[in-house]
Amino acid sequence: AYIGNDHPRHLPLTVPTSNMIFQSQMSHFGMDNSMQTWAEWSTIRPPSAGFVYLGETYLPIDVSMWHQVHCLSHLRSMIARGDDGSEHTEHCFHYLRQGILCAADPTLEERAEKSFGIDGKEIFPGDGATHTCKNFQYVYEWTVKHRESWTPEMVQRLSEVGSGGLMGHQMSGHAHNGTMPMM
Repeated sequence: AYIGNDHPRHLPLTVPTSNMIFQSQMSHFGMDNSMQTWAEWSTIRPPSAGFVYLGETYLPIDVSMWHQVHCLSHLRSMIARGDDGSEHTEHCFHYLRQGILCAADPTLEERAEKSFGIDGKEIFPGDGATHTCKNFQYVYEWTVKHRESWTPEMVQRLSEVGSGGLMGHQMSGHAHNGTMPMM
């Protein structure tokens, strides 16, 4: 019935793995409060912020990965603008902490022999390490395809729930231009 706890714990798909090299991409997904930064962060989540409807459920269901991305963006915003001291900010901090511990990524990350490269830029621990990850693009594509089947009533329900504070998610500004987000 997809009501309360009567629903599966995961999306109905098997997510393949992919290798990803972690880099400190300072030129993307910045920490500032500029319009360019907001626009870039808004492209990470798919249309409708990644919420889904499964079964005959009346309420949209949040997917943990998209919830975590929302929380990361919220914390970035609080760093740029100053902490608002809200329960939402505290929720996001603890939600990400729990998500990191849940993932328990066992990848080994070598330390650089020097803290700075030839170009004078700082070398951060973990840069260049290859991680075996669940393919986030697969989940992104599935969510976009799922969203295409929504009725106007589903879109309206999400808008009402999102603006009603029940989910605590900002629903506006989640642009989708048909391209995959960068990691």
